[in-house]
Amino acid sequence: MVYRLSRDITLRAEEMEKQLASMTFTPCGSQDMAKMGWVPPMGSHSDALNAHRQWPNYYLRAQRRENPAIASDQNRLWRRKSRNWEADQGRKLKKTEKDSLKDEVLHSLAAARV
Repeated sequence: MVYRLSRDITLRAEEMEKQLASMTFTPCGSQDMAKMGWVPPMGSHSDALNAHRQWPNYYLRAQRRENPAIASDQNRLWRRKSRNWEADQGRKLKKTEKDSLKDEVLHSLAAARV
């Protein structure tokens, strides 16, 4: 994805590097649903978070990872609850009901992992 900022950035490269360093990407822990942070835009070719700069453009790269263990637990529990609910009600779930049930499962998993 490419984003264009609508205003000028007044930060120098060193200042931007310092600000981005406070939000670098770290892998998911055992209780994290997902993590997001900044990584070097040039991959393994550079360690700098804003290394690739072509005046007046800065190239930044964000990385997001989801914890597959939590996602698989969430999907498994959601499928089980939705089957039970549909059997009790004798009909298919509506989209809003599915979304609500997914949120409920997500919150119950998050509470159980704390």
